[in-house]
Amino acid sequence: MEQMTEYERKRQENIERNQKMLAALGVYHTAQDLRSTAKKPKLETKGFKISKRKRESEPTIIRRSLRTRGISPETLKGLEVDSPSSKPSHRKFDLITPEVPVSQKNGPISFAETYVEHGGNASNSHCLGWLKDLADDVPLVDLKFRKSSQLSEGGGADYSPGGLKLKSENIVRISPDRIFCVEFLPFRDKVIVVSGDKEGHLSLWDAGCSKEEGDGLHIYCPHSSPISGIAVDPFSLTKVISCSYDGCIRAMDVEKEVFDMVYKANDSIYAICSSSSYQSIYFSEGYGTMKVLDKRVGGVSNSYSLHEKRINSIDFHPQKSHVVSTSSTDGRACIWDLRKMKKINTESLATVQHMRAVHSAYFSPGGDMLATTSYDNKVGLLSGLDSANTDMIYHYNPPRRWISSFRAIWGWDDRYLFIGNLDRGLDAICTESKATTTLSSPLLTTIPTRLAKHPFHCGTLAGGTGGGKVYVWQKM
Repeated sequence: MEQMTEYERKRQENIERNQKMLAALGVYHTAQDLRSTAKKPKLETKGFKISKRKRESEPTIIRRSLRTRGISPETLKGLEVDSPSSKPSHRKFDLITPEVPVSQKNGPISFAETYVEHGGNASNSHCLGWLKDLADDVPLVDLKFRKSSQLSEGGGADYSPGGLKLKSENIVRISPDRIFCVEFLPFRDKVIVVSGDKEGHLSLWDAGCSKEEGDGLHIYCPHSSPISGIAVDPFSLTKVISCSYDGCIRAMDVEKEVFDMVYKANDSIYAICSSSSYQSIYFSEGYGTMKVLDKRVGGVSNSYSLHEKRINSIDFHPQKSHVVSTSSTDGRACIWDLRKMKKINTESLATVQHMRAVHSAYFSPGGDMLATTSYDNKVGLLSGLDSANTDMIYHYNPPRRWISSFRAIWGWDDRYLFIGNLDRGLDAICTESKATTTLSSPLLTTIPTRLAKHPFHCGTLAGGTGGGKVYVWQKM
């Protein structure tokens, strides 16, 4: 052994002196007693050997699905399941759906398979009769109903944002989950709202339904993922076309009583829009691709790569059928000429650049302006000759986890834009003065993020929320 240095010798002496002091104080015995009392007993269930007495006193509960037990989901209707692991539901709807959703089928799905009981007094047969009555009573509308009706009937001149009011009877929990899209069915004499939510539910609500007829709400589940867009066939107003993140485009066919599979994609579908001639359906698939589904050929006729990331909205110019706008998560909103489209590297007619993702780009009813909404807290306004002028209007549009992104929509003329407000309000932005008017009401308890206006009832506006509610403002 080498000889210890002076430093090591002093260090060893200090250690020995401290140990003697701790021993004299009884610290070691106290620590031993604490360790023995705090030691956890060994669990009897750890391992694979369980005593016979325990097996008899505590039987093992094996969890099995309804399918393996041979029980139909319909037999559980009206029964309460008492389970220690079950949590109380905070939703209005007591949904009874199969364990394996029928919405995952690749072919047509019947109405009966997808109808969702929600605690009301309606049924699939009642809803089917209601839809058939609507299809028989309402004649075909003008092919330009989406835009021309707002100007030709003079409705745009006799409304103001301050005249839109909420009533308690116009507030309904229309969907079991967060609403991704909301639209009005274009009936001239009725107010019927259709919405799509996060879980793939397609809900229809007759806002003019009397109490004697029930709540007027009917819910189907034709998709297995969020419904990202809704379009209506003008030749058959009850034929609702929906697209979803599950890559399916389905059409509600009242005559066949099924949800037909129109198209099945390998990637998610984020937006859908009918062309001005209504012979084609334009939709966005995957990352930055816009495809054309031609009804005459029954398949995809064209595909264009327009953006680096996914396309969130598609909209056609009201007068120029060859002009279309897109918004994308890559931070751009573009206007395109369909006559000059290429599969890749297509040059846009105009581009609005935002700092963050753009979730909507819609043409005004007159076609002179384009409104964009972005996560960078800006609402863009593209106007002027050849879309040369761009104004950025501040509006707080931050991303939120439990609500859908804000999307500003046009009113019934080119004067106002409507967009939801995080303070539980509805903002009306004047395109001339750039001033914002907030519509508030004590009845508005949640945030309306996705909006839609009735094409024929000027002053009738619907807003969908993250909790599945729909608020309908009407002109007073």
